[in-house]
This record gives sequence, C-alpha cells and structure tokens, in this order.
Amino acid sequence: MNPKVKLFIFGTVISLFCRCSLTPDPNYPSKNLGVKTEAPWETKIYSVSEMEALFPGTNYSGLQSVYVSTSGSDGSGDGSISNPYRTVKYAVSAKGTPGTIIRIKAGTYQESTVNIYAYASKNNPLVLYSDDGPGQAVIDGQNVTENLIVISGQYIVIDGLEIKNCTGYGIGVFPVTDEYNPEKDSFTVIRNDIVHHTGRDAVKSAHINFILIENNDISQVQHLQQYDDCIDGVAVYHSICRNNYLHDNGPGTGGYFKGGSANNIWYNNLIVNCGDSADRETYGAGLNIGGWGQFSWRDNAYYEYPSAYEQLVFNNVFINCAMAGITIGSAQNSQIYNNSFFNCGYNSSHLTSGTIIRIPEPDNVASGNIQIFNNLAFNDASHPFKQFFKDFAVNKKTGTISHGYNTIYSEGAVIGWNYPDPNDITETITNPMFADPLSNNLKPLPGSPAIDSGKTLSNILIDYESTNRPLGAAYDRGAYEQ
Repeated sequence: MNPKVKLFIFGTVISLFCRCSLTPDPNYPSKNLGVKTEAPWETKIYSVSEMEALFPGTNYSGLQSVYVSTSGSDGSGDGSISNPYRTVKYAVSAKGTPGTIIRIKAGTYQESTVNIYAYASKNNPLVLYSDDGPGQAVIDGQNVTENLIVISGQYIVIDGLEIKNCTGYGIGVFPVTDEYNPEKDSFTVIRNDIVHHTGRDAVKSAHINFILIENNDISQVQHLQQYDDCIDGVAVYHSICRNNYLHDNGPGTGGYFKGGSANNIWYNNLIVNCGDSADRETYGAGLNIGGWGQFSWRDNAYYEYPSAYEQLVFNNVFINCAMAGITIGSAQNSQIYNNSFFNCGYNSSHLTSGTIIRIPEPDNVASGNIQIFNNLAFNDASHPFKQFFKDFAVNKKTGTISHGYNTIYSEGAVIGWNYPDPNDITETITNPMFADPLSNNLKPLPGSPAIDSGKTLSNILIDYESTNRPLGAAYDRGAYEQ
C-alpha cells in the first residue's frame, strides 16, 4: 500500500503563483505549429490550486452506479447490485457514460484491453472504482494483454484499482483524434491505484492537457522494450503528480515528463529504489525533469526546442536512487525546492554519477533558468557521493542557475557543490540529522541545521505532510517542516 495516501480536500490553498510567460531562445528555428498546437512557452502556467480545481473531486454521490462482480454475468446481468456484470470491459462498453460510477467488487478480473471513451464533465465524470477499498478490485492482464486500460476523452477517473501483469502500459491516457492534432483537454484523474509489473510505463500519457495523478502505489515496471518509468508523459501540458509512492523500478525512473511538456508539478511524492542502472548514464534518476530535447512530439515536427518548460518539483523524498536524485535535461524555467535525498547519486561506475542533481549533455537544446533552493541530501558511509550538483553540459552550456540554502553531507567522503559558480554562503556541508532514513523517515531531528534555516519561498506553503510553512521563525530546509 502507498505510505503516502492521505485524505486530500480539493481547494487546499497552495498559492503557487503563475510565473512569467515562457519565451524560446531567439536562435531557435521558426516553426509553424499548426492551428491546434499551442507552443509550450505560450501556454498558461497554472498554480496547484488553480489546476486542481479543474478536476473531479472524491465525492461521487449523485452518480449512477453500475456494478461488476466475479459472480456476475455479461450475458444476463444488467449492472444492478443484485445482477452485476462479470467483466469490467463489458460494463464500460454497455454503460460507461458520463455521470456513471462503475463499482467493481473485490476479486481478480482477467481482462483484455479496457478502452474507455467518454466526454464527461467535472460534476458528472465517468468513474471506475474499487468498491470494497483500494486494491480490492484487481485487473490482471495475465502477461498477455498489451495495454490494460486505455483512456480517451474527458473527465474519466480511475480510483482504487490494482492493475498488473501486462506487456504494455498499465494505464494509458491518449487523445481522441490524430495524436498530432488532438482534442487535447483530458482532465483525467488516476488516484488511489496500485500499478505494477507492466511491460512498459506503468502510467503513460501523451499529447494531452490536464492530468492529475495522486495517491498511487506504482512499481516494478518490467522494461520489456526499454527502460520505462513509473509515470511517463510526452508532450503533456498541465499535470499534477502528488502523494504517490514510486518505487522499485530498477533502471527506470520514478517519473519523467518530456517531448515539449509544460507546467508539470511534482510534489509530496516518495521515490525509492529508482534509477539504479549504470547502463542508463544520461537519464537514470528518481525523477527526470525534461530530458528529450531533440524534438517535440507535440506536432510531429523536428525542431530545436527544449524538452520541458516550467517544471516545479518540491517536498519530495528520494531514497536510494543510485544514479541521481533528479536529472534535468533540456528544461527551461524549472524550480527544485525543499526536497530531501538519502543515499542517492552514489553509483560511481559512470562519468555522470556521484551526483544528487545533475544536468547531462542535452540532445540538442540546453537547460536554463534553473532554481535550486532549500534541499537536503545525506548519504551514509556505504553510499558516498561526490557532489550535490553537476552540470555535464559542455557543448551546449546550461543557462542561468540560481541556488542557495541547500545542505549536504556524505559520511566519510570529501564532497563539493560543483555549481558553475561557488556555493552560496547560505549553503552548508553538515549532517542534516534525519530521524530514521533506513525507514524512509527523513524528518530532521531537534537541533538539525535544517530547522528554521531555509529561504522563504512564497509559492511553497506546505510540507511533505501538508503542514503549513513556516512553523518556526523561518522555513525549514528539506521536505519536512518541524
């Protein structure tokens, strides 16, 4: 089960202000983006509170109930509680309409691909729901089905299902029409699900706007075709990934938005045992911020634009992400605030290892306007790292990097900062005194140098446990406010 799951009340005030418009480098080649394609630097930048208000909430009262049970029948059932359907696929095809909640009773359902297509609304969504609690309704592809759940349309919610054993994506969210000229606004919600042992990315989205991925337990992608990720998005505008437990994904990352994605927000996630392979030098990490800068898939055209715009990463906990905690690849206007790292970046078998946060040489376009503040990193003596940050971009040099109020420590090792300029006077090499890192508890103990020593960040008002910031005289560094 996801140790991050908690009750989330929509409308929580997290005042992440809308930042300035995105502007491409004037040297980028011009490109006619087409009538249905909005350039990522032109799209509106939504705050968390603005964006979350657009999605269906957790109150499903008033929706029409349709039931599925392992004791039901697709032939004689009518979807009522006394005469349920037998398969999820049939229930969706028969009655998967706006304003419906398909209540799937406890049990294992061996399904082929469930295609969900509906144009619902915020107040009348189409919901697939594990009726007896999260993880009680299991969708099993038996390692035969390719993609288990494929979503197209608007305002579709997948809530509480366990999804496993397929050769493709566990959940795929794609546009209805031609992927390069899509009807883009999706407003899909993936919440409280357990997704594991998928052949490719566990949760995949591409060429859409608006997706909320929250309170999920996602792990153990099988990497049947390549190194895949717990959460992966290509050309996705406006996403929130929060309160997820992303773990045990070997060479794959916990999450990765790329290919011209914009306004992607990661916060309050627990990311454990991801990005551990030295074979994936460039982009193995707990999280990748951008990374595929050679072209954007938004309009099927090759051009030299950055891979990601306006990426906000805060209050996340990274544990044992061997290659790096965070990789920044071909990303513009991105903020890395108040994250905590334990035993990350220690893999020493590659040139770009030994680093908590790194920028590799991009495919085409350099990263720029990166802000790194209020982070904590600690490695024990068995997992030493070399530097907190490293910019490996030589041929396409990274633009402005702002940083400060970070604290790092590696037991028994000589470490450094390796920013393009010396570390700020506010940055320290000292033990942050995590409470119990071997049990994934990175709270600072009383007396920690992290407490009341951070920078005030007007757009970060809560911590990893949704405690208001600040509690004391100043912000704490790291994911927790004590």
